[in-house]
Amino acid sequence: MNHVFTHPYTPEENGHVESFHSILGKALENDLFTNLTAMESRLQQFYLSYNNERCHGSIAGLPPSKFWALYDMQKIETIRSTNNRTRFKLKVAYQDIKGIPEINKYEHRGLRT
Repeated sequence: MNHVFTHPYTPEENGHVESFHSILGKALENDLFTNLTAMESRLQQFYLSYNNERCHGSIAGLPPSKFWALYDMQKIETIRSTNNRTRFKLKVAYQDIKGIPEINKYEHRGLRT
């Protein structure tokens, strides 16, 4: 693994990080924090939602924690297109996901204190 530096002011080189910062900024823009504990509590709430509840179109419309659990169980099909992009498709019906006991395997439990 090599550490790669991006050029200053080039968000296209690390778009996933820029996207995350945008989502985090929008989630916190109306919050006022009176102390560090209040901010940590709000960040914990954000990360729980971001990883466990927020559905993402590029990962089969699933929250990240559920996607990775299903991927490990080989219930996600990987489809490579001609332009070298990767898409994902569920091999099970969405309504059947809740019945899979290991679905919460990667559930994010917030910040460690």
